[in-house]
Parts: sequence; structure tokens; C-alpha cells
Amino acid sequence: LEGTDCSSYAVHELLGSAVTNTQVIARRGPLQAQFTIKEFRELVNLGRPDGGKPGEPNPWLDVLIPEGLAEEAAILAASKRPKKRLMDLLATTSKQPRASGRTVEFKFFRVPIEFRGDDDGYVKEAVCAITQVDDAGNCRNTGQVEVVPCELVLRSIGYRSCAVEGVPFDEKRGKVHTDSRHRVLTLDGNVLSGMYATGWAGTGP
Repeated sequence: LEGTDCSSYAVHELLGSAVTNTQVIARRGPLQAQFTIKEFRELVNLGRPDGGKPGEPNPWLDVLIPEGLAEEAAILAASKRPKKRLMDLLATTSKQPRASGRTVEFKFFRVPIEFRGDDDGYVKEAVCAITQVDDAGNCRNTGQVEVVPCELVLRSIGYRSCAVEGVPFDEKRGKVHTDSRHRVLTLDGNVLSGMYATGWAGTGP
């Protein structure tokens, strides 16, 4: 991270960090992920001086993706080229041999519902509800739970945007009404020429 725009004080703290496992908990699945292929590739190659190639192990960091889930997502995304490329990269990453003592593990279809701590007030477990996504993209709990051991929790769910006069807004999802190319749509699905929405305004929290 020293060669990035990460703050120097943050890099200093990270250099002395004893954290070896990071778990990314996502309430939906790979197909609904909002990160880009560039962002995911940068994560996979983090710390690698030569940039690396897909499928090659990274001696500095292992990115763990459930193999079967990634392959299924790649098949389902076959008709959507940008999403298919991302799912293919996830599937390739899921098969990489482990080469490092540091891991970033993606846990899809999970949503935290409770955090448990010890008598000193330190967090020790995250209780996660198991979710599933229907054909309309709506997420719901299955009634099953998983207890994930942890020692630090960072909340990162994005921001709910505010409606702007004259811009179609999806109140239920808290975002501007857009298509997959970030073009703003009217509520009946027509493209508004020359108008785009990105970031949390375009993707929602």
C-alpha cells in the first residue's frame, strides 16, 4: 500500500498489524457484487511486485472465494459480458493454491444480526443470518445462522443517497434509477440522454 494513495499514518499502522485474516461478509452473492473487475484484480495482486497473472498464487496475500459458488455465478452471467469477465476472474481466483499466511475471505449470502463479546467488552463473534436472493434481486433470510469468530468488526455498507429534483429516484433501494451502464432511467425504463449516476448514488447502499 506504500505506493498507493493510502494515508501514510494508515500504512504505518498496517505495517505493524498482527491481522492475518480478513473476512468480507456480503448479504448478497457474487452476481450482485458492486466492485469492478479492476478493483478485484488489484486486491488479488496486492503486494505482488510484478503484477502477476490470473491463476498464479500470490506469496503476499491469498484471496479466498467459494469455488462452486464462483463457477455457478460465471455460468449465470454468460449473457452479460462485463459481469461475466468479473465472475470468470472470481472463479479463477477460487482455484488458486494458497501461498501466504494472510487471507481475505469472501463470505457471500451472509448478513450480521448480532455481535458477541467477552467480559472485557471485546468482540469475539459475529452471528450472521444466511440469506438468499430471488430472481428480482431481493435478499431475504433463510432462517439459518452461522457464527463467525472475529476480533475486530468494520462496518461498510455504503450511503443512502438523497433524491434530487428532476432525477428519477428509487426510494426502496435508496439510489438513482439506472441501468447496468449507469445511465439514468425514467421510472418507466426510458434512458435520459446525457445523464449518468455513479458511486453510491448509482449502486445504492
